[in-house]
Amino acid sequence: MLRRAACSLLPLAFAAACGMSPHGERVGEVEQAIKAPLASAYCTVKVIGKGVKATEDDYLPNVITCENGGAGLEALKAQAIAARSVAYYEMASYGDICDSQGCQVYSCGKTPSALAKQAVKETSGMYLSFGGMLTYGFYVNGDSNTAPPACVGSKSSTNEKYVTYNEGKTGTAVKQTPLGFIGPPGFGQNRGCMSQWGARCLEKTGESYVDILRFYYGDDIQLLQAPGSCVTPLDADADDDGVADADDNCPDVVNATQVDTDGDTEGDACDLDDDNDGILDEKDNCPKNANPGQPDADKDGKGDECDGASVSGDQDGDGVADADDTCPEVANPSQADSDQDGVGDFCDPDVDGDGVSNILDDCPLVYDPKQDLPNCQGGFEVTGGGSVQTSSSCAVAPLGHDGARGGLAGLVVATGLALSRRRARRSAA
Repeated sequence: MLRRAACSLLPLAFAAACGMSPHGERVGEVEQAIKAPLASAYCTVKVIGKGVKATEDDYLPNVITCENGGAGLEALKAQAIAARSVAYYEMASYGDICDSQGCQVYSCGKTPSALAKQAVKETSGMYLSFGGMLTYGFYVNGDSNTAPPACVGSKSSTNEKYVTYNEGKTGTAVKQTPLGFIGPPGFGQNRGCMSQWGARCLEKTGESYVDILRFYYGDDIQLLQAPGSCVTPLDADADDDGVADADDNCPDVVNATQVDTDGDTEGDACDLDDDNDGILDEKDNCPKNANPGQPDADKDGKGDECDGASVSGDQDGDGVADADDTCPEVANPSQADSDQDGVGDFCDPDVDGDGVSNILDDCPLVYDPKQDLPNCQGGFEVTGGGSVQTSSSCAVAPLGHDGARGGLAGLVVATGLALSRRRARRSAA
């Protein structure tokens, strides 16, 4: 958006548009103070050649899309407030506004994005003010190479001469822009000019829309909200969750915690894809962990990304996270722990907890510290071929030692050879 002072810098078509506007550039020449706070919001704007447009739902989303559509949310919110201030000024002064860079562009063939609409909604009715006046929100494109951390454009860029850097400045110290009528120090109508490229830069450094506006218009610039049927009051709370609609990432759904897993400014309570992986939550096997491929190694319906199936979370791959696994290095999905000592049967060197290691225990699944049970009940026997088998009495499990047979199967595999040798020696004796 440029004013008369800058019309000579524009291509011929735009320069002509500046000249044709009956009042589009007057703010660059005369003082036209508009008192603030305003009595009410301008819920409609008459756009020359386009007709009457709803300010919040139509006009502003289109303007900020045309003027700075590639910006992020915070820069767009700053843009929306500046553009609303311009629209209010023009409506208050002349009753209409031109559709060109001589005022601000409404029609450019682009459809407003959801982000643009959000920026307007979250700044509903907000405009710039200082010293009891409506402040004209001057802005230009600025230097496209504006870079952090300073976010100050090069003076060699054509329109940088109109940009004002008023961070930390207040009152009479705030520099006015030559794009508008320059009044006495502290003049509220002209409090400087914002760079659109600079606003994008500032957002990347983590600055909010308020910080961005103060950077260009001074630390004491006021953000007022005009009352009106088209304006959502800043303290409105439609879902009654204790978070004002202007700050609520799910204004129509209760979500006091404001959890936003994927950081897309839409809270989980109303976000259909919480992890932003392209899979809707209702079909996502890990709705809080991005996993577009939906891998599920154990086929339990719970994706690997949230199933503890990673090396760090479940090193034995049995579907039980290491922190909860009784045998974190040995697969044991049943988590059997016969002696209830916190060490699973599949990795417990003394499954029955009788003080005799499995490899030496006559009855490894029966509590038998004296090792004197007849016929090795519940233990192992050696067959004629020298292999290990469970005895017929093995089904008799000791009180409180649940899941004995499940543990036994694993132990036969792990300790069979050593047990065979031990049994042979005992038999020989």
